[in-house]
Parts: sequence; C-alpha cells; structure tokens
Amino acid sequence: MEKHVKNDSAINYLTASEHVRIVFYPTNEELAYKGKDLATIFCKAAQKIFGLETTVLLEKAFIGYIHALTIIDDFDKDTERDEYESQILYKANPEAYRVYKKNRLGMQNIQGVINTLYFLRDHHNLLKEPEFEDGAKAIFKRFLPGGIGEVSISAINEGNYDMMSEARKIILADKVAEFAKEICIEIIKQAKKSF
Repeated sequence: MEKHVKNDSAINYLTASEHVRIVFYPTNEELAYKGKDLATIFCKAAQKIFGLETTVLLEKAFIGYIHALTIIDDFDKDTERDEYESQILYKANPEAYRVYKKNRLGMQNIQGVINTLYFLRDHHNLLKEPEFEDGAKAIFKRFLPGGIGEVSISAINEGNYDMMSEARKIILADKVAEFAKEICIEIIKQAKKSF
C-alpha cells in the first residue's frame, strides 16, 4: 500500500516557486473516518472485499485523491504548465514534481477517480449486489454523468474543464474528494457487514 505522508521539503519548494500562488491541504476531517486514519481503515476493508490488486487501484485513485493538495498556479494554459512540470520542476526537484502532478485540480486526477468509479460499477457489479444497493448506488447516481450540484462531471468528459473558472474548478475538486471519501466509507461499511 502507498504511504500517504506530507513531504514538507517538496511542499516548501512548490510554495517558494514563482508559479505557485496558493496551496490548500486536505483537512483532518477529510483524512479521517470516525476519528481514525481513513486510508488504513479503507485498505483493510477493501482487501476483504476485493483482494490486494483491486485495493491498490482503489487506494491510488480514491485515497490518493483525498490526500492530494489543491495547488493553484499562475499558468493560463496547460502547455505552459506541462513545460514547467517536465523541463523545470522534474529536473530541479522530482519529489515536488510528484506532489504537483497529484494536484486535485489536475483534470487527469479527477478523471482517475471517475474512471475508477466506472471500473467498480462495471467490473465488480457493485450496483447488482443488494448490500451495496442503497449506499453505492446513491453515490454513483449523484457522481457519474448528470452532475454534482452546479458543477457537472460532463464538463470534464466534454473537454470543457479548462474553460471553467478557477473557483468552479476548486468546487469540483472538493466535490470529487467528498465523493471519493463517500465511496471509501461505503466500502468500509460493507466490509463490516460482510465479514
């Protein structure tokens, strides 16, 4: 399982960068379930239900996203950001590069959560099992295409993410983290019922 620790030197490097404006950390509430470390509880529960291989995939997508920082930079275009990432940041500080690549605002990271939800739905038939019916189905209905409140996931799937305002992207990223946590909690609850 991946170790989710805060790398202060990488974060300090990023915040000292002329391109990084603001860094938001996940809250203690986001990282915990009933006062305990969500990642630890989730991985144990997921292994009971899915086994190690799928648990590693779920942890990377869901727990990885929940633990990721929200990093607001000054780039207007992804091409500029890509240049900074690959030509400057990666060479200067590979650990800062790794933290920066996991940014909650990164479209690929958001898409990773969505694709993992589809994977669970399609390959593990969560919606067909009665014990997952209430919790998981409700989460899937709210999260998958159709939208999350005012911010629709279809904006990402249709390529409109880059056109969204910074504020709407932050709202979307927070909602994605919220739903990733809801799925984790549902898996924890089902593992307790099943085993």
